Amino acid sequence: MSGTQTNLTFETPKRGRLRQDSQCAKILAALRHANGGWVSMPSLVADSGSFNIHSRVDELRQVHGYAIQNETDVSVRPHLSRYRLAES
Repeated sequence: MSGTQTNLTFETPKRGRLRQDSQCAKILAALRHANGGWVSMPSLVADSGSFNIHSRVDELRQVHGYAIQNETDVSVRPHLSRYRLAES
């Protein structure tokens, strides 16, 4: 998904809309594009331009009501965090 641009405005479960050019909207688009699969933090950084992925994901959870799971693979160095949209 990196390098592509979409013109979407997302309705959110809790509060109205996300601006299509916001970092949260770009992260949400990447997670939706994965169709329930895991998306690595480096991929989300590349897609969104944000180095604060955990904060943006927390915003998507707390402010906008999305159920987003995360896991950290500690078997590799550096540790690798991944995120996915949970099924509703």
